[in-house]
Amino acid sequence: MSFRTLIQSGGKMKFKIKALTTNTQEQEITDFMTLGSDPGCHISISSEKISPRNSRIEFRNNIPYIKDLRSLNGTWLNETCVEESPLKHKDILR
Repeated sequence: MSFRTLIQSGGKMKFKIKALTTNTQEQEITDFMTLGSDPGCHISISSEKISPRNSRIEFRNNIPYIKDLRSLNGTWLNETCVEESPLKHKDILR
């Protein structure tokens, strides 16, 4: 499953994530968010290709970062496998 990042600025910066393949609502991230197949993750993805705790989005100095949590298949940002990277508006995560 792929996600698009949405960053809105102006007054207070907002960071949202939206699944590209389903008709779901955007989810705003305020502190951090985990992605994985474990039902306890903020975004739980039912797939054998996703590790139970695959990745984490967190803020550092008001900048959102994606961090791989030693997942089996890696965390992909715009077709590049990353261990950790800042996120920009309209990035694609998978």
